[in-house]
Amino acid sequence: MRQRAIRQEYVVLVTAVLIAAIFGIIVPQSLSLPNLALLFKSVSVVAIFAIGMAVVVIGRGIDLSQVSVVVVATAWVVSLMGVGVPTAVAIGYGLLFAIFAGVVNGIIVAYLEVPAVIATLSSGLVVLGFGRFFLLDRSMVQLSSDAKFIHMLGKGNIGGVPVSVIVFLVLLLLFAMAARSTVYGRFIYAIGDNPEASRITGLAVRPLIVSQYVLSAVIGYVGGLVMAGSVGSVNLNIANGTMLFDVLTIVIVGGISLVGGRGGALSIIVGMTLIGVLINGLILLNVPSDIQSVFRGAVLLAAVAADSLLNPRDEETARQGEL
Repeated sequence: MRQRAIRQEYVVLVTAVLIAAIFGIIVPQSLSLPNLALLFKSVSVVAIFAIGMAVVVIGRGIDLSQVSVVVVATAWVVSLMGVGVPTAVAIGYGLLFAIFAGVVNGIIVAYLEVPAVIATLSSGLVVLGFGRFFLLDRSMVQLSSDAKFIHMLGKGNIGGVPVSVIVFLVLLLLFAMAARSTVYGRFIYAIGDNPEASRITGLAVRPLIVSQYVLSAVIGYVGGLVMAGSVGSVNLNIANGTMLFDVLTIVIVGGISLVGGRGGALSIIVGMTLIGVLINGLILLNVPSDIQSVFRGAVLLAAVAADSLLNPRDEETARQGEL
């Protein structure tokens, strides 16, 4: 079955190249080096979120609260720094918030056995409402000019390479190493392949599921800090935008199957390449945002349909109702 996912990755990569070539003919500047560099930098932020989402999806789950958790945690950090809280302390508070949200999601899914779609969709709404009412006094918070570390994450360069890209590549490398070369990674794939068999063999399935949601929130939180440094602010309305769809599209299009146990770092790379080329081309063609949303939704729907055909859900998946 994993061979199918690999074939899907190559098909998606070829498709991305063809789309880029078409856009290159229509809008020649889309293939210029400065534009491609800017494209990779902008998509790398969403791809960081996708790495966290991939951990959950490989383990046969899904985290629809990720963007809400990350946006609220990051906005809280920026808000705390704006009133004089030291950078390290503020980032620590945001990290604890993300970890707590991940633990709660994991407990609801693993121990209360609430379907992941319902659990994380609901928790995302709770987190967003909690953040708006208790933690923040406005929907958009501006990053202080004194927040040099966060500004460096979003706008800095090391040897001509954007720090945001370096952060993405480091996280992708860690993800690749953990997924294929560690016991933890093998356990997550095993749970994704067959949760019931994993329990029978003695794996601590429930704690491992909790850890997946914690990683999704924490890795996404890193992406949130990079995003805040890149644009100089955090807008809570991002949680109601298309970012979650872009994250899911990167994951699913790349070959990380919703039935679990499949995909890896290469999936993230080809998924981000396709979504990046598509969004970049639509923007250069001055396509209205509503029509861009249509394309985003169509690509995600096509990816889910293709995943259902290539990796049909088995009876165990259906009985669990986790997706």
